[in-house]
Amino acid sequence: MADRKLIIMVYYMIFFVSSRGMGQSCDDKLCDSVHFPLLDNMNAPLVANLDFSKFSSRLKIYIDDEIKKGIETAVKVLVSNLTQEKLADVIKRMDSHMEEKLKMLEARLVNESKIISDNKEAVAPTDIGFHAELSNTITLSSTQTLNFERVITNIGNGYNNHTGMFTATDNGLYFFMASFIPEGSSRAHLEMIKNSVVIARGRAHGSGSMQAVVKLMTGDVVRCRHWSGSGTETVYKNFSFFSGYLIN
Repeated sequence: MADRKLIIMVYYMIFFVSSRGMGQSCDDKLCDSVHFPLLDNMNAPLVANLDFSKFSSRLKIYIDDEIKKGIETAVKVLVSNLTQEKLADVIKRMDSHMEEKLKMLEARLVNESKIISDNKEAVAPTDIGFHAELSNTITLSSTQTLNFERVITNIGNGYNNHTGMFTATDNGLYFFMASFIPEGSSRAHLEMIKNSVVIARGRAHGSGSMQAVVKLMTGDVVRCRHWSGSGTETVYKNFSFFSGYLIN
């Protein structure tokens, strides 16, 4: 590096001397040699001849190399800057794309959570149950439905105290129970009916009861009625009940 700086300094010195008119003119062309008097003021015939044709060639090579290095460096910097800008743009677009995807996933998650919540509420077991009491002593004829008029509990409004019938408002497994007391020393015979099918029976000589666990579909009807062929029998008030509820 020091040699290159020295060569450049020497070149500039020679160029300066020659341009001051101390030597011959080269007509604005690069000279292979320069001669000028050393003791001109003393009228001495001493003349210095400087041959720098090889020096010019080396300087040209050096300048070409420096130009090439400068161009290469500039190209590398330009490519690096372009690459960094492109990379930054790609990262920015990726960030934007990821942010959009995350928003979509978040919205989908919220929607799925709402659907799950709605479905959970839709399939959750509904509270259904009733409990009714016979408020009037009644004499029953064959297959007559027993109407428990006094409603104590009627969650879901499935029991009708005008007809004595329970109508299922939801599908599921249900439990039913009826207890009854005949009047005086008589007997009573009752049966529990699902639609038109007997699901339980009870006989009372003092007191009686019957229970059933049965699968119901919405609209199915359960009731208590007098046995067919049992003549007329009387069931006593205030001690006879009909109850039922949805298990699941």
